[in-house]
Amino acid sequence: MVLLVQKYGGGSLTDLSKLETVAKKVKCHVDSGYRIVLVLSALQGETDRLIGLVNLLTPSCPQREYDALLATGEQAAACLMVMALSRLGVRAQTLNAWQAGIYGDGVHSRASIHRIDASRIQTCIDAEVIPVITGFQAVGDDLSVTTLGRGGSDTTAVALAAALGADECQVYVDVPGIFTADPKVDASARLIHRVPIAQMLAYANLGAKVMQKRAVACAAKYRVPLRICPTFIEGPGTVMEYENDHVIEKTLATAVAHANQQVVMQLSGLRSLQSDVTDLYELIGSYGCDIEHTLRQSHDDYHLDCVMSGDDHQLLKSQFERWLACRTHVQCRTTQNLARVSVIGFSMVKDIAMTREVVNCCRRANIQVRYLFATDNAISIIIDQAYVELGVRSLHQHFSLDKQQAVTTAQSELIPA
Repeated sequence: MVLLVQKYGGGSLTDLSKLETVAKKVKCHVDSGYRIVLVLSALQGETDRLIGLVNLLTPSCPQREYDALLATGEQAAACLMVMALSRLGVRAQTLNAWQAGIYGDGVHSRASIHRIDASRIQTCIDAEVIPVITGFQAVGDDLSVTTLGRGGSDTTAVALAAALGADECQVYVDVPGIFTADPKVDASARLIHRVPIAQMLAYANLGAKVMQKRAVACAAKYRVPLRICPTFIEGPGTVMEYENDHVIEKTLATAVAHANQQVVMQLSGLRSLQSDVTDLYELIGSYGCDIEHTLRQSHDDYHLDCVMSGDDHQLLKSQFERWLACRTHVQCRTTQNLARVSVIGFSMVKDIAMTREVVNCCRRANIQVRYLFATDNAISIIIDQAYVELGVRSLHQHFSLDKQQAVTTAQSELIPA
């Protein structure tokens, strides 16, 4: 029998009516003979509500209790789903992270999954009971609950699919699939039915919010069959491909991604790789933040440039200030209210004309490019936040992504979405 790991997020669980719709969808798959493992996020808005309560109570709280509180959102959603399935005559039971055997590194708010003991999940499957698993959370060595960061339920689902050897991991969303740009920003954005996993990883890393980037990286590492599925409409969604030999040596732009509220931090005067640079890396790593950075030497000093989200900057701000207070020889310049816009594709640095086109497109739109980064998979620019939508639309139109055919348009219909 085909085993599907299905993840439903907040956009699919906005209220009890939609939760019941999801339960009926799951029942249809069970009635068709599929074995199902469910992973749920909290109902839409619930995590933000809990964070709001914390902010009203105290500006600083114990991180262990903060994670324990946020994890209750997924627990509530899982329990409600089991109740809805039970009413439809489908056997199911909830499993939290400890019961499901999901163990992490113990870093609060941004934990990583280290191992999964799937024996209890497999027992449920063998007994024809749907395990409804709380996403977004893991258990540390001290059995404390830790959370995986916003969107962490995606990582839970992909990691479970890898551990169980699932036939497909289906991430259900409230949109038809992956588009060439955010359709809320550019209405001409086109649905992509199949996308190479390397392209999806670049897309997620550079700001696309359809799926957590750590989840895509996990899928790429373990070659998990992955599909982004629409919850409330019929359609094949977007399937991840693991073979893309047909685009070798072909320069091609395929999508535009963007990330809002970026912060650039430039550190100069770093004198020692050990006492300055390595210590800073340890500080950042201890908080589990995702920070892109470049390090270069200039005469006897080192320069470190960092690009991070506004959330990560806020989390690390006080730590950075304490670190700098002990190093008067280091100069720090921080620029906020920025955005990143990225043209994603294949062999982007093979032809320098691609970079020239990005720069010229921005010049014609009167958009100042503050920083530019070019890799084989993407050309990214950092611009003022006020120009992000104009930048997305201009680049999407310039590379004709509203008209360009996808790399491959064949669709897989083997497994239902």
